[in-house]
Amino acid sequence: MLRIETITNIEDFGRIREMWNEFIRHYFPWAYFFDHDWLVKWIRAYLQEPRIFVFLVYDGQTLIGAVPLYIGKENFSGFPISRLALLGMGYGVEDLPIAGRHQEVLDLLFATINKTFRWHLANFSRFTPEFANSIAGIAHNRNIHIEERDIVNPVVRIEGTYADYFSGRSKNFRANVRKKTNRINSWGKMTVVHNDTSDLAALIGKVEAIGKESWQGEKGVNLAASEQGRRFLHDMVVNFHARGILDISFIELNGIPIAYLLGAVLDKTCFAIETAYLTKYFDASPGMLLHLYVLERLFDEKKVNLIDFGYDAAYKRKWTDDNRPEKQLILYNNALYPKLIRAVRNSSLYEKLQNLKKDR
Repeated sequence: MLRIETITNIEDFGRIREMWNEFIRHYFPWAYFFDHDWLVKWIRAYLQEPRIFVFLVYDGQTLIGAVPLYIGKENFSGFPISRLALLGMGYGVEDLPIAGRHQEVLDLLFATINKTFRWHLANFSRFTPEFANSIAGIAHNRNIHIEERDIVNPVVRIEGTYADYFSGRSKNFRANVRKKTNRINSWGKMTVVHNDTSDLAALIGKVEAIGKESWQGEKGVNLAASEQGRRFLHDMVVNFHARGILDISFIELNGIPIAYLLGAVLDKTCFAIETAYLTKYFDASPGMLLHLYVLERLFDEKKVNLIDFGYDAAYKRKWTDDNRPEKQLILYNNALYPKLIRAVRNSSLYEKLQNLKKDR
């Protein structure tokens, strides 16, 4: 018989660290973003008033589900809402960590959620189509409206040689890579530095310096662009290094770091988590070049089977033809207020109001 336990504070969550990590690392060894340490650091960095709801589902005495959620108060298209989401969301495929009896666990989970707290919307960034279909089935049975968006996750399988991979790219792509390489070499001596962790504080400092001066930093989307992000970045690198999964590379020009690619290697997969480069070197596309240098190293080492580029972008589709389908989901709770939000958002009036905002 299934039973469910709910944890609602970070102190109690801390007490189950060993059990949690044993479960995640056994059944979901690639899911660094569900690791207990990652989640705790993420909570402390980004949730000022954490309203966490961690659900543990047991089949008898056996743990078969460990689902970390939180409720956030925010605006959604101008409406104040209580939003349900995954802790640490946005870093990988977010299929909920359920190790068996999936439909029964999901049904029990949603029943418990609806009894435990009030929520208006739930959004999930990256589900596999199979898991999204399971969620859709539960939502349909509970009269929860669901909106789906098809996305892809670009990957490269490490098979054969790098020369084979590169020759399989388009003629224009190969010519552009040579052009960018020549340009960066014309500015000085370029070197690629991989996993130099002799001084971890200095390594983190280099990442922060590049992140702040990158276009992502200027737009506030790089981890180094905020105090919370820098704190989380520091904890992430330290944790990855301690676990032996850190994979970080830099391009240096005349000894000065100008680009980085921060990743992790788990379960024969290299996850490219974050990359940035100094904006003034935009013309040489150092981010693209660094990804290719990392790919070349992975092909040479033969230690992983796959590199996961993390999220879709038009420029990444030039790197690979292998795009794994995923889905983004928004769930509207079966209550009057969420129904009103959905009705307004889908109306022509909402579009007109949004256009008025843009014109101001």
